[in-house]
Amino acid sequence: MKKTNFDHHLRVQELKDKLETKKKKRKLWKIILIILGILIVVFGVGLSYKVVSIGQSIVQDDRSAWDFVKGLLGGGAKSLFNIEEKLKGEEEGRINVLLLGVGGPGHEGPNLADTIMVVSIKPQAYEVALLSIPRDLYVNIPGIGYSKINAAHAYGEEYSERLATTGVKLAQEVISNVTDLPIHYYIRMDFKGFEKIIDALGGIDIDVPCNFYDYLHHNMFYKGMEHMNGERALWYVRVRYVEGSQGGDFARAKRQQQVLLEIKKKALSIYTILDIPKINELFDIVGDHLRTNFEVWEMKRFYDMSKEVDPNKVTTKVLDTETDGLLIPDTVILGGMKAYVLKPRSGDFSEIQNLAQNIFDLDKIKQENASIEIQNGTKISGLAYEAKLTLEKLDYNVIRITNAQKQDYEKTVIYDFSGGNKPYTIKALKDKFEANVSQVPLSEEDREDRADIVVILGQDYVNH
Repeated sequence: MKKTNFDHHLRVQELKDKLETKKKKRKLWKIILIILGILIVVFGVGLSYKVVSIGQSIVQDDRSAWDFVKGLLGGGAKSLFNIEEKLKGEEEGRINVLLLGVGGPGHEGPNLADTIMVVSIKPQAYEVALLSIPRDLYVNIPGIGYSKINAAHAYGEEYSERLATTGVKLAQEVISNVTDLPIHYYIRMDFKGFEKIIDALGGIDIDVPCNFYDYLHHNMFYKGMEHMNGERALWYVRVRYVEGSQGGDFARAKRQQQVLLEIKKKALSIYTILDIPKINELFDIVGDHLRTNFEVWEMKRFYDMSKEVDPNKVTTKVLDTETDGLLIPDTVILGGMKAYVLKPRSGDFSEIQNLAQNIFDLDKIKQENASIEIQNGTKISGLAYEAKLTLEKLDYNVIRITNAQKQDYEKTVIYDFSGGNKPYTIKALKDKFEANVSQVPLSEEDREDRADIVVILGQDYVNH
């Protein structure tokens, strides 16, 4: 009996010990969770404050800090954690972003645009195209007159009250006129910010295409892979005074595109994303040296989108004066002095606009080499000939022009006789003429030749 009581007390004590151990474990986990919670809250508040302050600094509008907090944490469809709203241009299938590089404080001509690039993104296909525009392009700046395109930003900054605009907005307007593209967003960065971002990323690896020497600043670059810090990379993208293929603005524009893609790759790497001190440093640099009209939720969406871009689907083009280039050199009088400028070889911006609008498909259009017949479906004499000259300036293969059987077409119509084998040309012509592709076959008597595509011009072409 005594032994039985002893065994019973022993079992009770064991149960008490187990319960006490569980209580201690639960208490320990509570302490750990509380500590983690405190760390999360402290980090979250610090990061939120950082994002809000940076957001207010770089986004050029009049919103308050509270507006940014709402956009970050609870803005409904615009919340960073539940973004359903589309970016500008996303519904149309193309987002256009203007990148401006300016000297900034401490540089000669601090507001002149040293780098001008239009970055276009096709969200559905995750394709990107970079179009570099030389700073010597001769353009009409609203409210100012004709000047070099790099001066648009400077004029907007200097005469903002008289022109009722800003530097970036005036640059946006001018570049939109040149390319005939809507410029949805802009990002402006100064030289010092460019250097600091590359240094914060630990430098970038650049494959230098050949040996070249900057004889003005006495910098030598050697063919092959080079790890560059911010200062070295800035020299690489700015150098112009070089003998040979790497001299001038056009080669420099290609190097700028090359460096931009390397910065993107390094910034989106998993090592950068997980490096909190590095992200903190990048926040500070961006706040001091970058300005944009992206809203905070748009930045987040744009960032997520950029991670999906296939490096093999990046198209790069530079406006230049090479054999098949779209520009020619000239001299004009600017400020009472003779100045070197670049003008479109066609006499207008139509070729540049065609390149900008079809930059994703231009090489494919050339490969298709579709034969085109143009018919005048109106009573306006010479309309088909005018359309022929327009298309030939854009390197389309127009094999015949004639009058249509009827001259009462209200709208321009496109007929595809290629069996669907010229899709990129068809799409480009649809956009060019703002026309539809007819689903009704064109009769043989209405065709003069065996062209791949027949375009019948309507009254809307005259108005257009």
